[in-house]
Amino acid sequence: PIAIDGCGVPTFALPLTAFARAFAHLADVMSLDPPHQDSATRVLDAMHAHPEMVAGEGRLDTELMVRAGGRILAKAGAEGCYGVALLDRGWGLAMKIEDGNARAVPVAAIEALRQLEALGDADALALDAHGRPPVRNYRDEIVGEAKSVFTLARS
Repeated sequence: PIAIDGCGVPTFALPLTAFARAFAHLADVMSLDPPHQDSATRVLDAMHAHPEMVAGEGRLDTELMVRAGGRILAKAGAEGCYGVALLDRGWGLAMKIEDGNARAVPVAAIEALRQLEALGDADALALDAHGRPPVRNYRDEIVGEAKSVFTLARS
């Protein structure tokens, strides 16, 4: 199926494993057929050179790529989707927040990257505004914080 995302671009339904595989191919462009290697390399190079154009100032994608110093590519998607390429490992990571609410994405992404040891404690701390954001009520009072409560299963 095809849908339209928040930017008006057509998007294609695919399993989460295929989403992760796509980011793994970005992390290891040599895993692609030769005709696609050049295109993937151009995307990779553009995201590295201009991370602020991927998401914008103050957004997790941009700050994560800047903080990781060329080891990570990241891109948010519509309805609580997030993709990450771990360039030094050739891995792809994909997540989908089931209810589509994007506010949980940064919390889950930073924790997953921390557990995978793709982010050190100093990096995670520097991204704390995204990884443990305050929860505010309608009077703009801080009434809690978003916090991850999962442990990745190792296989």
